[in-house]
Amino acid sequence: MPSPNQLLAIIQTSLTTLEQICSNSGTHVPEVDEPFTPLSEAFRADPVAAQAAQTASAAALHLAAMLTPPQVSLYHIVGGGLHIKEIATKNGQDPDKLGRFIRFLAVNHVYREVSPDVFANTRISSMLDTLKPTADLFAHPEDKYDGTIGLAALASHQ
Repeated sequence: MPSPNQLLAIIQTSLTTLEQICSNSGTHVPEVDEPFTPLSEAFRADPVAAQAAQTASAAALHLAAMLTPPQVSLYHIVGGGLHIKEIATKNGQDPDKLGRFIRFLAVNHVYREVSPDVFANTRISSMLDTLKPTADLFAHPEDKYDGTIGLAALASHQ
């Protein structure tokens, strides 16, 4: 896993590349408040610029996942799971749809995919764990959050 300084170096290198390409092409990276238009995305027409933007973005998300307190990240991104088929069976969900959802959360560092369709907690998703057996949760759903620190309940409410 890269260190925070390694991630910063990746971001800096990618942004330098992106700035050079934008300067040469007369394009720009849009501001956060700038509305979407085809022109605002013109810089992505250069495949090297598109790759640099994607790399910087991924490194920034990784850095944010490392530095942001888990409860803050959890507040922004809510979700959960174990093995896709296991959850789908217990909850009557479509495993393919569930897999896409959990994989999205893994891309955002809420979970990590340790092998195909097998996900493990990260510091962020560990905040959702009530530490109660599944059988107890199904038998007494009203007690799910009793004795917890409350972040899982807050996430469920959101």
